[in-house]
Amino acid sequence: MNCPSCKTNSLRPKKLEYSLPAMACFKCRGCQIDLLNYRVWREGKVTGNEELSEPIQDVIDTKHAVLCAKCKSIMMKYKMKEGVDNRLDLCGSCGEVWLDGGEWKLLEQLNFSKLVPEILSTPWQSSIKKKEISNNIEQNYIDEIGAEDVEKIKKLRAWLSEHPKSAFVKNMLFREDSF
Repeated sequence: MNCPSCKTNSLRPKKLEYSLPAMACFKCRGCQIDLLNYRVWREGKVTGNEELSEPIQDVIDTKHAVLCAKCKSIMMKYKMKEGVDNRLDLCGSCGEVWLDGGEWKLLEQLNFSKLVPEILSTPWQSSIKKKEISNNIEQNYIDEIGAEDVEKIKKLRAWLSEHPKSAFVKNMLFREDSF
């Protein structure tokens, strides 16, 4: 199996964690894991405490589509978290996951290393999309009126939502002819 990222090196067996086997490219540091093996590892059916075989290095992300090293199908990209550019690549045909160099360490840093199936789920991805849309809307407001005014509006909104006569206050705010 050739590396789906750099396409030149053959993948070789490696342990990501104790009893979590992967096929790794030692050139780009990417690795491919089988979701079944991953789930067995995650459920703690195998225990142990072994040092990781590589030091923490910079995290990279393959921007182009990659082909599964196992079955050659195009892998789908899944975001880990809003604000994080790195994405996990999943083969829908055989269930293999490609992690670019350093992405396993990134998953650990985000406390997501035991959440890979959840990250690959529709609810997780929808949540990320909603947060990104919300962040983009807020950034548009900041660009238009400034961060200080956006914070004032947030405080006003919070106060208004707690006010027992919020409907009356809203009406009062938007009436052109009042005081």
